[in-house]
Amino acid sequence: MREAMDAHGDFATKIDGTLEYDDFIVFRAIITRQAGRAFAPKRAELNEKKLAAYREKNQQAYVAAFREGQVEYQKVIVAITKKACEWIELESQNYQLTIRQYMEDQEKRKVIQEKDSEVRMALETKPIDQTEADIIKASKFKFKRDMEMFRKLQSLKFTTSPQAQSEIQAIEMSKTSDAITIEFGFDLAHLAKASKHYNLENNEELKSFRKIVIAQKESEEKAEFDRAQPPQEVIQLIQEEGKLLGEPQYKQDGTMTFDFFLETSKIVVKHTYNQTKAGLEEHAVARRAAISAGNEE
Repeated sequence: MREAMDAHGDFATKIDGTLEYDDFIVFRAIITRQAGRAFAPKRAELNEKKLAAYREKNQQAYVAAFREGQVEYQKVIVAITKKACEWIELESQNYQLTIRQYMEDQEKRKVIQEKDSEVRMALETKPIDQTEADIIKASKFKFKRDMEMFRKLQSLKFTTSPQAQSEIQAIEMSKTSDAITIEFGFDLAHLAKASKHYNLENNEELKSFRKIVIAQKESEEKAEFDRAQPPQEVIQLIQEEGKLLGEPQYKQDGTMTFDFFLETSKIVVKHTYNQTKAGLEEHAVARRAAISAGNEE
């Protein structure tokens, strides 16, 4: 790592102590690469634990192994970053500020994420001995898994915090990698590398398949939206009940008075309950059946 930083030369900083963009890209790549190498043994160990839990359909063990991996990798990143910053005499807080500044720029964030992906892909050393047809088949398998993940996240959109949703999405992606490993003998990282090797981004067969998957996703989104819409007679009833409250009561800052807010909330809660009652009861029955069957998914 030190040799790579020395080979780059000076890492220029701005007047506020943050790194110049080009130097930041190089510095971050060096840290990511070194952290990936340092974490590799632990990653392999935890991947075996995750894969075993996935085969056994043990959700609790799987999530525990996944979270352990997140914690251990963060420890490695922190340690490597500290050493790298000390070597080029950069304050750690200035490096963190650099990350925040560039991540706020949408275009720069995209480049950073692409570079991170390239660095991680370079650490994938398994030779590509699969045929293009094998990788296309695995890609289609992944697209189908992505649809399943989308459906699961859709059901959690309005009941789960964004932070929890992000973790669930990461766990589902990890499960997709394990499913690919079981089905094809290689993981998601290798699939990404092989896809780039065969330039599958421009493969017409996959483009067509992807369009079908996206169309299905959009159709399901529309159906979900339509299903959530209250019928016209309910909308009219809500409007009539709202009119009975009289003139809206507002404070000087434009927000509702507490009493008026409370009365309107009662109307909203009542009709939301009526609209969702049947669906929630169906979900409860399905959830209990899944628990009884030992299905923790």
